[in-house]
Amino acid sequence: MKGNASLYQLQPERGPPWQRVYLLTNRLRVVLVAGVSLFILLTTAPIASAVPSRADFFGLSSFSQISSESEAADIRTLGINNVRANITWGEREELACDGRVTQRGWTATDERIRRAAQAGITLVVDLVGLRQSPDCGGNQFPLQEASDYRNYTAVGGFAWQVVQRYGYNGEYWLSNPGVPYRPVKVWEVWNEPNRAINNPGGTTIRPQAYAKFLIDVARTIRDAQRAQSGEAGGTTVLMGGLGSSIQTGEFMPATEFLNRAYAATERYTSAQLHAAYDGLSAHPYHFRINGATFDERVRNAATTIAEDIRFLRRALRDVGDQTKTLWLTEIGWPVFSTTETPAVTITQSEQAEFLRSVFRWLYNNADAVETNAPEGLRLKYVAWFVYRDRAASCTRWECWESVSGLKRSDGSARPAWCGYAHLIRVNPGLCEYIPPNSSSDVYQTVTDIFYGQPGYVGIVGNVYLRNMEDQPVNNVRVNINFYREQGTCACENGNCPYVDTARADVINGAYSFKFWGKGVGRWCTKTVLYAQGNYAQSESGYHRFQIKSGYRLVARHSGKCLSLSGNNPANSTPMLQWDCSPNPVPWDGQVFSLIPVEPAAQYFLLKVNSSGRCLDVYGISPYDGGIVDQYDCIGAANQQWDIVPIAGQPPYEAFIARHSGKCLDVAGRSTANGAQIVQWACYWGGNQQWSWQAIE
Repeated sequence: MKGNASLYQLQPERGPPWQRVYLLTNRLRVVLVAGVSLFILLTTAPIASAVPSRADFFGLSSFSQISSESEAADIRTLGINNVRANITWGEREELACDGRVTQRGWTATDERIRRAAQAGITLVVDLVGLRQSPDCGGNQFPLQEASDYRNYTAVGGFAWQVVQRYGYNGEYWLSNPGVPYRPVKVWEVWNEPNRAINNPGGTTIRPQAYAKFLIDVARTIRDAQRAQSGEAGGTTVLMGGLGSSIQTGEFMPATEFLNRAYAATERYTSAQLHAAYDGLSAHPYHFRINGATFDERVRNAATTIAEDIRFLRRALRDVGDQTKTLWLTEIGWPVFSTTETPAVTITQSEQAEFLRSVFRWLYNNADAVETNAPEGLRLKYVAWFVYRDRAASCTRWECWESVSGLKRSDGSARPAWCGYAHLIRVNPGLCEYIPPNSSSDVYQTVTDIFYGQPGYVGIVGNVYLRNMEDQPVNNVRVNINFYREQGTCACENGNCPYVDTARADVINGAYSFKFWGKGVGRWCTKTVLYAQGNYAQSESGYHRFQIKSGYRLVARHSGKCLSLSGNNPANSTPMLQWDCSPNPVPWDGQVFSLIPVEPAAQYFLLKVNSSGRCLDVYGISPYDGGIVDQYDCIGAANQQWDIVPIAGQPPYEAFIARHSGKCLDVAGRSTANGAQIVQWACYWGGNQQWSWQAIE
């Protein structure tokens, strides 16, 4: 307690006037909660990691939105944890043209903080904006000219109060314990200072004026946080978002801005500027994306932004601050078609694909080490601008920001909204996103090959949108094509004779087609998703399989084969056990085809190849000892067999008659040739266990 008291006794002497007054009137309260604040800081400090989770890395930048509980909840459904929002000087107080100051209180800002916190959102706060109406001749920058700091005390007081209210252990959180604790951790100081309108006077870009402003406000932020919670750890200060580095236009390039800001001056040192901020925020907007085709423009969007990121890293390296992190607090594309020259048109499909292409690259390369960035790109946060449109349409450059929303002004979702949800992965089921001319990854697996005549095969597989983080394709149809193999699976050269096609519906990314009759031989197959709807044609690779002539069934206890008595083709000919032929052929009365019963496919018919008739329990007998013979294949329950593996006894299986639930059995456990085959209550003896032998 004594250490805390001495800290606050020292601070008024070194701080500016608003600190001294505020500390003296609040010293007792701060000291009393110091222990609590230390506990909160220790328990809420984030675990360091090279690249944040998608929910922390991806965010939104807003027009100070989150204007209702439903809007906050809607934003949260995307799965993001952090929203960049302005807290403006004018929210706290208003400066009339005649110089009178009116205090506005915190009610409006408190409500925005509360709505965000209750939705599970933390705000990344941009301290920006004028308190005087533009009608009075002011501009956004608080300094009227580069050499005049008469307004610094006022803006510093504003920053001090905001941090103490909404930062770690802030007054708002202490006064509202029922609100989920989501203090502001990241403070962005000003907006696009490399743009003339955001500088003193509004006509000239003055990097050194901003640098001095950043140093002072950053110190205020940390001192205010330290006074409120006992330390400033966990607080991140960002140099206010630099406008696009490559597309200069009205923006001073980042390299020039930083070099001039770091240049020697009597007002501050480069070391002070270095220490003032933790990360550089940037707004790499690029609306003129070249490309002759849609896909080319999408690729070029990612290439352009990647070049911008590397440009920013080089700019930081040039001034010796290569370890600073990068925060893209605004980035996006409007949906508009301008009537000005040069005209620019961006469709909603392009907006969505620019987002997915660019944001995926940013996340995948967030900590990438490159030749010009051996320290890594060090990207920490990317915020799409903006959540929702403020206008129904726009045909001029000046209104681009009003039509850049993931949602339209009426609240309906653009494709980019769903594309973003799938990219973030927290809530991919929010809505379906299908990019135009989408490429898919088609997978195929050959399963359930049943030998015999005609012989059957099952095909299962999956279809996912390529580069859509495993988003399944839905409600399309695929063709499963079959070809005769000739020596090798030469279908790659187009030499396999096409035979036929099975068609299957894709539901939630999966398709299957079981028990397609193919016949004996060697086969090739592939699955093809033909172009339909938004989907481009995609194919799986080729797969090979073979269907052999059939099976012999060998009794475990005797080693003898299930056989048709006398190989007699007539109905009601009984089944016996007999020595297995040393040279089996499909027509010797010991070879069977396995035929699945649709639609359940749990039961099978056993067809004798030589006669074309099926294994049958005579007279549909339900009793032990019921004779097993052959009869025309009518698919009745006394011809259907459930094939059940014997636990712990591979490769032996039992054959259970569907109508009676009894097992295929060698009568009396006989080992002799000619022993009768019957059905009997299943007890899993060796005379009820059968192994398969495939016959070419």
